[in-house]
Amino acid sequence: MTHVGNDIVDLCSPYVTGKSRDKKFIQRVLTPEEQKVVLNAANPDSLLQVYWAARETAYKVIVKTNPDVSSAPRRYRVLLDSPENGRKLRGVVKTPAADVFITVLRHRGFIHCSGATLFCAAGKIIYGIEKITDHAPPDFCRSSEAVSCLARTFAKEKIAAALSVNADNITITKTDGRNEALFPEVYINMRKTDIGISLSHDGRYVAFALAF
Repeated sequence: MTHVGNDIVDLCSPYVTGKSRDKKFIQRVLTPEEQKVVLNAANPDSLLQVYWAARETAYKVIVKTNPDVSSAPRRYRVLLDSPENGRKLRGVVKTPAADVFITVLRHRGFIHCSGATLFCAAGKIIYGIEKITDHAPPDFCRSSEAVSCLARTFAKEKIAAALSVNADNITITKTDGRNEALFPEVYINMRKTDIGISLSHDGRYVAFALAF
């Protein structure tokens, strides 16, 4: 199975605006080199969230096979091909356990990152992003079960279309890992599959990443 991770950040979240001016936060989560890049950027708040989403994605990938790995942000070094330019960025996150290859999509409303430990696998990840304003109110606290359910629904629709199966026969459920971690897994006709999956949501958006 290819383990994947993804993370989405709603750029309209009250936790995003002006965050680059929080010196304690910057120093806690970014390396000195990354701090310089962010603080000199034309849009430092947006670029800060690129680095944050990259770290979150990498941790979600690595923890599935290394449950004791550190989650300390400064131990995750993000190397991007061109931090300031382009709508789609590619790069690698140097984690305490292994490298995670990432793709970052920058949009005026959100930042989305997906990744995997193998470069070839990272390039084949299928991801989806849905704006959910019409389905549910923004959830900036990231705690709504209704929003999590929507993320699973959208992922099931993508899997069903890709495999030509009925979405009603697909179940996405979280199973216990070590250290009380919960990871989503895909079942078709009540049989566990090797489909790699990651779900995320923030504010007005839900997202998923899949590896078949």
